[in-house]
Amino acid sequence: LYNLVFHYGQFLGYLMENQQVDRIRTCIGYFVFYGQQCFNAIPRAKSLAFILDVLAFEMQKLLLSIHQKNWDRELQLEMLQKFLVFDNFQDMDKNFGRQFFSQNHGIRLLHIGLALYYLNQQEDEFARIIAEDTVQDMDLLGENLFSKTMAAIFARLQFSGPTFWEDTDRGNLNIYYTPYQNEISYFKKIQEEILAESEKKIPA
Repeated sequence: LYNLVFHYGQFLGYLMENQQVDRIRTCIGYFVFYGQQCFNAIPRAKSLAFILDVLAFEMQKLLLSIHQKNWDRELQLEMLQKFLVFDNFQDMDKNFGRQFFSQNHGIRLLHIGLALYYLNQQEDEFARIIAEDTVQDMDLLGENLFSKTMAAIFARLQFSGPTFWEDTDRGNLNIYYTPYQNEISYFKKIQEEILAESEKKIPA
């Protein structure tokens, strides 16, 4: 499955280079569908959690590329919204979701890694969309577990290098790595602003 997703990602890159927008939309729809199926099967096959991360990584690569190539903003927003579905699939059991996402941080590492890139590029609008999505995790996790989970994610983004110590048949790439660690404090500030705004809206 890992190799299949890898080659599908290469095909997606080919479509992007040739600006096959409609086909890219179709492929991203498949990615979301495959992600949903992987997530549903994780209780029976825990190794699929990494395949879910690899699917999300290929989507992150696409979003980075189409931003660097200055594609239409509405298309970028459309793709970003689909990317954010990867931690909020349809009909998700809340108890399983709480357990899974508090222990498996890969999806959020990739989401926030993309947000840090956006901040580095002064693309605050897209970064804020991701921040708003992450803050919604508090509803699922509760305040204490949310804080612990975010702290673990930020620490990993801050200190992880671009490669793993062990080689595989696909090399030793760390798919969760970000070179934009300097933007973490700014992203935290955005999260805090969103939380403060939410508290103001709660009736006394």
